[in-house]
Amino acid sequence: MKKFKILLVEDDEIKRDDIIFFIDEIDPSIEIIKSISVNKSLKILINDIENIDLIILDMSMPLNDINPNYGSNFSHEKFGGLTFLSNMIEREIYVPVIVITMYDSIQETSFNDIKTMINNSFSDICLDLIYYNARDNSWKVKLKQLMEPLING
Repeated sequence: MKKFKILLVEDDEIKRDDIIFFIDEIDPSIEIIKSISVNKSLKILINDIENIDLIILDMSMPLNDINPNYGSNFSHEKFGGLTFLSNMIEREIYVPVIVITMYDSIQETSFNDIKTMINNSFSDICLDLIYYNARDNSWKVKLKQLMEPLING
């Protein structure tokens, strides 16, 4: 039987580890591929499209991985997740996506407005936008609700 495989696109190490730990609690057999940037994640997705069952995507992330030759000077995009989703649509990639953000607003755009943007533009692939708060377990409840039908389906 094929292992369920998740592409986790998250540049914040603490949040990424928290998500991985929780997924492992749901089902330790789930394979997780980690990535921290838009462009690297797109390459991973394109190269392994037949095997990736779900993408868990951050909203705010760098376009490219940090290059050690250039120090920490890299482009961080507040709406990098939207760039990633747009690239998926352009390439007609229809892998389910769950977006998880730890910001209740981004550049004066509220969480609810971001959710509306995602629903209006990416409803074919995006299952939902979840607000992540390390001190509150509601994100875990929502993530599990969205993942279970995919894992068991």
